[in-house]
Amino acid sequence: MIRRGRWWPLAMVTLAACGEVEPPTVPVEAVHAGEARVSLPQPGGQAGGGRFRLLAAGPLPILAVNTDSATAGYPPARLADGNQATEWINGPYKPATSWAAVDLGLAATLAGVALKTGPTPAGASYDVQVSSTGASWTTALANQRNTTWGMETKTLPAGTTGRLVRVFWRNSPTTPAAHFAVFELTVTGTAAGSPAPLPSTTASPVGPTPTPGATPTPMPSAPPTPPGSSPPPPLERLSLAGSARASSGNATAAADGLPGTFWEPWGGLPQWVAVPLAEPASGTLAVLWHASSNYYLERTNVPRHYTVEASADSSDGRNGTWTTVAAIRDNPVRSRVDTATAPGARWIRLAISGQWQYKPQLRELEVHRSTSAARMDSWLILGDSITALAFHPGAANVFSPTVASLVPGRSPIVVGAGTGGDKASDGQQKLAVGLPLTPAGSFVGLAFGTNDAWKVVPVATFKAQVQAMIDAIRSSGRTPVLARVPWNLNWNLFAYVTAIDELTAANHLLPGPDLYTWFKNHPEELQYDKVHPTAAGQRSIQRLWAEAAARAYGP
Repeated sequence: MIRRGRWWPLAMVTLAACGEVEPPTVPVEAVHAGEARVSLPQPGGQAGGGRFRLLAAGPLPILAVNTDSATAGYPPARLADGNQATEWINGPYKPATSWAAVDLGLAATLAGVALKTGPTPAGASYDVQVSSTGASWTTALANQRNTTWGMETKTLPAGTTGRLVRVFWRNSPTTPAAHFAVFELTVTGTAAGSPAPLPSTTASPVGPTPTPGATPTPMPSAPPTPPGSSPPPPLERLSLAGSARASSGNATAAADGLPGTFWEPWGGLPQWVAVPLAEPASGTLAVLWHASSNYYLERTNVPRHYTVEASADSSDGRNGTWTTVAAIRDNPVRSRVDTATAPGARWIRLAISGQWQYKPQLRELEVHRSTSAARMDSWLILGDSITALAFHPGAANVFSPTVASLVPGRSPIVVGAGTGGDKASDGQQKLAVGLPLTPAGSFVGLAFGTNDAWKVVPVATFKAQVQAMIDAIRSSGRTPVLARVPWNLNWNLFAYVTAIDELTAANHLLPGPDLYTWFKNHPEELQYDKVHPTAAGQRSIQRLWAEAAARAYGP
């Protein structure tokens, strides 16, 4: 063992692989915590050592997802595993900052560090920082770059002390490097005493540290009765009597059931696309269309001005008598449901007279029928980039068929309203636009918290913003449903998951999908950044929302 009061040189930091701790016992920004060992030469040549934690990279701003780079399997534990062939890669594409640190377990006078990073790309650099508690950091070396593919020694200024050492990477705002990697980090210096835990009063640099070992409580159970007096009546998708027709372009692509295809008119506007109904229309019609933009309020290939028209006597979508049943000006959204009545109509037509940035691209045009205009069996699901990926118009619709398999006779329509980077405050703005465009009596799903955790929005603020959305949805006569924040490897979400659970219970809401537990148990369904879902993860999100939706219809 180490004799107290004697000084010994610090040897190379080596790590022992270990499992993830959930949530971490390190600051809220940590990616994951592990255990490691620092070996100290002892009198007589024997080595002793103390346990210490690996602090890891984060927070990691995600500006885009590099789908061409397979960086999964490069965890922070590789930063100091004694193997110069393995590497830690910070993960998300072109983040502004990132860091990884080791806790040596005891105070030390530090002489230097040696790193193998490979030649650092132009525009990227790193600082070597030290700390005694993790509450604050001192930059010992700034603006470092390695120039070879080998270990390069960096001498620290005389008198540098601390027990935590981290590499803090900074990207260039003008010429950002795609990634940053450390193949190996070693630390040299002298230390005294035995390894000891960090003080329990250690402050987090970004927010409160959750109780070690705490895990989210089970999801709130369903309230005794579903929200509202009764679920909305089922929707029926109307069959077509043939292929779609259009003024120009490949009309078939607008109603072929294939999300990867779309109709785009030739030439300028006005243009139209129409679908023939297999039987005369009756009841309240819900005309659903999706355009090709990525996000809900992204107005690129989206109709700006259009009318929904109906005809009882047309034979080809062009001739006959047409009646305008809905007229839309300055449409702001990528996907929309318009309700109308058109008794006896055999054709429904979307006539587009204005565009935003580019010509409209319609991925799908559907006509559904309801027996009630006051309560429509449709879902608007607001969220961030995770929702945007899962419910993109170019993705297959898993939601409606899953509901139909769970609740025979039910096949609700769904509008995905995700936007990359959105926090709950952004969701409030999207909701203000989308709520008036959503059919009466619809369900509105809310899936926020990931970006709130990344941006370290105070949990009380996040909770108040979600509550404001719940209140707005309910006052409009619609039904809110909250998703649990999806688990990811980069940020501590515990407090935000708890906030969602508390809001669900306090407002007597039916529980939404438990995305936290699913992705915690299925991390393989996350992309290399360990935040965004893979194609399989996107299908799982739709399925989990569908299972939550099925509960809304009662036993």
